[in-house]
Amino acid sequence: MANSLFAPELDFVTTSRRQRTVGVRFPLSRTEGGDWSKQFDRDLIYAGFKQLLLTQKGERVMFPNFGTNLRRYLFEPVTQSLKDSMDAEIREAARLYEPRVVIRDVSITNAPGGNEEFNGIYILINLSFVDDAASQEQIEVVLTT
Repeated sequence: MANSLFAPELDFVTTSRRQRTVGVRFPLSRTEGGDWSKQFDRDLIYAGFKQLLLTQKGERVMFPNFGTNLRRYLFEPVTQSLKDSMDAEIREAARLYEPRVVIRDVSITNAPGGNEEFNGIYILINLSFVDDAASQEQIEVVLTT
């Protein structure tokens, strides 16, 4: 049985024979035919994981623990302690709400590429997918004021 993305403690059964994961593309947009744009498979997982990271806890109705509180770190000095806290929060969110990804490495800096004019936090996450551990993907998350 598969775990639901939004309520990992709930299992569900489906009679679908489709092997492909399909979902709505975010941000929401329409196709020329008027249907909602869709995403498939890894693109859907990738986008969902990024959405999980950028969603503030308490922002989702009925799911107060969905998301992270990464924005609360914006005005803190980027120390090793802060990096460790952010890393732990990212990994915990992935463990609870996106078990289809495996986080390989999390890199956190306040000046990506040596850009000292950048005012925020830059997070680079190296990950792979559970169904293909050899795959390597990167997600960039930029938190700014």
